[in-house]
Amino acid sequence: MATDTRRTPAELHALDLQERVVAGLRGQGYDGAPTALEPMLGGHSGLTYRITLGEQSFVVKAVPPGQRAIGRHDMLRQARIMAALADTDVPVPRICATDETEPGWFAMSLVADRKSTRLNSSHRC
Repeated sequence: MATDTRRTPAELHALDLQERVVAGLRGQGYDGAPTALEPMLGGHSGLTYRITLGEQSFVVKAVPPGQRAIGRHDMLRQARIMAALADTDVPVPRICATDETEPGWFAMSLVADRKSTRLNSSHRC
């Protein structure tokens, strides 16, 4: 019996997003072999993933498929706010790459939280 190899819309979205993220990060000078996008659960305003290129790990925030980048799904607004705060005393992650093509996304650095073993995105690249 043949195995059904058709992908779900969510899987197709993740594959397309991964290609775009890797290209965007490489365009910003990051290199190395990429890992697959790994979902990070618990977010409320969009899709959140982890990806690694070489030795550098990133958090990727993306607009869910079928949604527009407005309101709580406006990932690029989140990136603009964090970038505006980068040179202040407010601890925000460094925005490493963005893509305004719908559905939009941005990538920020990821490091281990020094107070625990959980991972967070509150660290600069």
